[in-house]
Amino acid sequence: MCAERPGLVPVHGSPALSVEYGLNRLGSADTVIVPGQSDPGPPSVAVRDALAASAARGPRMVATCTGAFTLAAAGLLDKRRATTHWQHAASLAVSTLRSKLSRRC
Repeated sequence: MCAERPGLVPVHGSPALSVEYGLNRLGSADTVIVPGQSDPGPPSVAVRDALAASAARGPRMVATCTGAFTLAAAGLLDKRRATTHWQHAASLAVSTLRSKLSRRC
């Protein structure tokens, strides 16, 4: 598990996670899971770049709920099917015009 800033990281719908590693850990991950956030705003450039670099290596890239916005911001949903929580589906459709939003989970 890693984060842009290691330490206690709040997660929407769950207790905070205690994260020990920084984004450089993505360089060796076999699976990258992006959790949902209460405010699915755009991620930092550092997070986008780290996710894109990691994805280029070929690991499984997964997002739960609104974590799809983070993958979309990194360009990782382009020309792919994606979905998110129904309350955020319209926003994801607008922000990911190059992906195929599925309204079915």
